[in-house]
Parts: sequence; C-alpha cells; structure tokens
Amino acid sequence: MYAKYKAGTLTEEERVKWEKLRQMRRTNYQKYSAKKNADKPPKPPKKIAVEEVGRLIKKGVAVSDEDVERYEKYKTRKRNYAREYRKKRAAETAVEEVPTQKSSLEKYQAGVPLTDEEQVLLEKYRQRRNRYNREQYQKSKQDPARYKQYYGRDIPQPQNAAM
Repeated sequence: MYAKYKAGTLTEEERVKWEKLRQMRRTNYQKYSAKKNADKPPKPPKKIAVEEVGRLIKKGVAVSDEDVERYEKYKTRKRNYAREYRKKRAAETAVEEVPTQKSSLEKYQAGVPLTDEEQVLLEKYRQRRNRYNREQYQKSKQDPARYKQYYGRDIPQPQNAAM
C-alpha cells in the first residue's frame, strides 16, 4: 500500500484506510512519547542568545544579571579578538617610514645623521624658505610700511660717497 501511496495511485477507499492507519500510528507514538518523557524532569528554559541579550539591553528591557554577565564576557572576548587582529595586521603590513620634511628637520636639529632622501627633502625646504623670504624682502622694499612691520625699522637710505 505504501508503494501505491508514493506513486499516488490509491483509490478513494484505500486512501481512507491509509489515513486511518496513519492516525492510529500517530496516536500510538504520542502515547509512547508521553509515557517515556513522564519520568524525565522538565527541561530548563533555554538561555537567551548573547546577541539577543545585547539587543534587549540596548532597548532598555530588564535582563537577568547572569545574562548581562554573559554579554559582557562576550563583548570583552570580541573586543580582545579584534584588538589582536588589528595588531597582527599592523605587524604584517608594517609600512616602512617615509621621511617627511618635518621628520627630516627634527633629525637635523637633533644632530642625527640624515639619509640621502632626507637631505634632499631638507634642501628643497631650504630653497622654498629662501625663495619666500626673498619675495617678502622685495615686496617690503617697495612698501615702507611693510618693511617697517617686517624688519622693525625704516628702509635704510643709501649714503652718497661724494659729499
């Protein structure tokens, strides 16, 4: 009869008989299961998932101290894992320090020997600074007020040698 049921070729009479048989088996199993589980103590309630505890805390719902403690341990563990992962990634992808103008100038002022690249940076900085200072001096020579502001004195007048 099972083969006919699977094939879908049961007649109406056979289908009714099949349903009664299934119902009888289902009730027998339910009785057996109830008798078997009657001796067992009831299962303790399931713990709330840690992520759900976090959501409940954020919503402001009252949660047991045990669940809050579990959530804090979970967060600490995740935080430590992330910190270790970042340290590991930083160690793997350690970037060689690229000299900058500021670092080169600090090394020079501290008396530390400079690499060729740092010397080039420092020289470019000096050239820019000198060019800027020359421009400012030229502008101030044309404007006496600006010269006085920049140097704190009046523009010196050339003295004639023949007096």
